[in-house]
Amino acid sequence: MVAKEMLDRLDSRLKIVEDDEAAGEYVRQRMLCYTRTKVPLNRDRLVEPVRLTLRDADNMIMGGLLANINTYWRRCSIDILWIEEEFRNLGYGRALLEAIEELAKKRDCQLVAVNTASFLAPDFYRKCGYELCGTTDSYPVKGHKLYVFKKTLEVSS
Repeated sequence: MVAKEMLDRLDSRLKIVEDDEAAGEYVRQRMLCYTRTKVPLNRDRLVEPVRLTLRDADNMIMGGLLANINTYWRRCSIDILWIEEEFRNLGYGRALLEAIEELAKKRDCQLVAVNTASFLAPDFYRKCGYELCGTTDSYPVKGHKLYVFKKTLEVSS
């Protein structure tokens, strides 16, 4: 209701609409056009989803890492890193991180970013060389924190 009250105070020529994928792509392209006036890079915007999995001898998935590599911003964002409990603390998580970092470097990324919660793995990311950028208290629920980490990659350009 707050958004409607705010709109009531604004010019009535516009309205807020929960829209479709095409509208979202239009907004993305318009923002990209504006961004290029401020950061004129000779790269196309490309967001590439990456899915790395750990599989056992029976080809069952025992872990994985899901990320998006954005070659325009030269950034890799890790969405999920999960390892089946029996395989945790054996180096597989670090191996997945190293694999995504190598893929990101090959695609000329300068940065890997990841969010994690206090009940997940903040110490793991610290041990793997990630730098804490910020925290949010009482998130996702009271008594926990959200941690934002980054790692700067050494790339050729």
